[in-house]
Amino acid sequence: MRKRLFIISFTVLMIGIIFIFQLDRLAIVQANSNLNVENMKLLKEEKLVLSELGEGRYLEGMGGYGREYSSLGVLLGFSDDSDSNAFHKVSSIETENENHSLFGVSVGDEVSKLSDVLKRKAYSKDLYSNLYVKRELHISYDEESGVIKKLRIWYIDNKVMGRLY
Repeated sequence: MRKRLFIISFTVLMIGIIFIFQLDRLAIVQANSNLNVENMKLLKEEKLVLSELGEGRYLEGMGGYGREYSSLGVLLGFSDDSDSNAFHKVSSIETENENHSLFGVSVGDEVSKLSDVLKRKAYSKDLYSNLYVKRELHISYDEESGVIKKLRIWYIDNKVMGRLY
């Protein structure tokens, strides 16, 4: 009986641990399925981006690099950290194009609309900035008179989160 109880307890514990580790993936899947920016998704491989959008303008960075597609109003960031889950994959997406959306909110919409949506999606708001966070995902915006001018979403892998460059 004790052995059976131990096995059941151990199994429940392992399932719980696996579930916790999958929460980051679930958040990314949720964000990607609600992201409408030129078919770009977080953690999309760079070679797929290049085949779909072309080279863009290459921008050197620290810990990564960017590709700007000014005609589309899009800036994509890529990680250069070889031990990151985002190595040579899309780690950030920024748009100033009103035809793009995140969780149904577009550039040109009221900030309050984005705020309401992100609260319902369990994102935490930073008290001092336009930043929302959920696990490894970060969302921010630039605004003018309560209207969104630029939207960005990015992924920071916990493995490299505290790294200084």
